[in-house]
Amino acid sequence: MHHLRVVLLTALAVRQDSVQRRAEGRVGPNRSVIYDALGAEARLNEWTAGTVIGGEPIVKASEHIAIVPEVRLHLIARDDVTTTIGSLSVARLVVRAGVRLRATF
Repeated sequence: MHHLRVVLLTALAVRQDSVQRRAEGRVGPNRSVIYDALGAEARLNEWTAGTVIGGEPIVKASEHIAIVPEVRLHLIARDDVTTTIGSLSVARLVVRAGVRLRATF
């Protein structure tokens, strides 16, 4: 019986946004950026493409239970928070990590 199995994955991800709230920023003391409170919701229709790369080592704890740590890297085609001065944005690279308990019957 194998106690460890590793799964690697890649996928194309497409996301559609229909509502946006922005926080405008300004340069403050010591050249830091200070963001105001979020503004009103604005309707939009924006599609964003990206790639997901990840892996999960599946550790079998018993016949029906496995512990599954996972890591996902989301590479998203959008303005990066480090290049968009004056607006609050999400980075092009998002790292998501977690641990799941998987039951199979």
